[in-house]
Amino acid sequence: MGSNDSRNTGSRGLPPIRELKLTPEPKTMEQLWNNGLLAREVGHEDREGLDAFFQERNEAIKQGKFEVLVAQEDYPIFVVTETTTGESVSDVWDQKRNAEVLGKALAYSPKTELLHEDRQYLFLTNDMAISYETNAYVLDGKKVSWRAANLLVKRNGKWKNKAILEGGIGDFLILQGFVKPPEGGK
Repeated sequence: MGSNDSRNTGSRGLPPIRELKLTPEPKTMEQLWNNGLLAREVGHEDREGLDAFFQERNEAIKQGKFEVLVAQEDYPIFVVTETTTGESVSDVWDQKRNAEVLGKALAYSPKTELLHEDRQYLFLTNDMAISYETNAYVLDGKKVSWRAANLLVKRNGKWKNKAILEGGIGDFLILQGFVKPPEGGK
């Protein structure tokens, strides 16, 4: 392999882990562990920061300010959902694609008032967390509820969304041409 070979670099153009030079260079898994390369303990769960992130997000949705939502993402973002038949669809979106999707989604979304929102956090490190939420609202006299999850990362001291997992919006995304239909079926 030549030095310009794309297989010679990891994600974001960084050298593969085997080529990283550490001082002093770890020789064993124990030394890697002790240098913090294999795990980071959670020292501070920034729940207030995540609560503020989602409060800003909810206000932006109410006001139809999709530019705020677009700015809250750490691009590229990973999106996973499913169709009404339960087939999963996923994609990786850049900022332009996400802005297109959010613009259409907010334009088509019915105006409703959120009845219930329950969110829980699981901190993987001080700077990485998973949120899990259940939501409910009333639409045309019927209670509608759904669940979603997000992977959030802290960039320059601010929480950003890295991945979105939300059931049931796959048909909309396929119809709008934002994701490809699943291959092969269930």
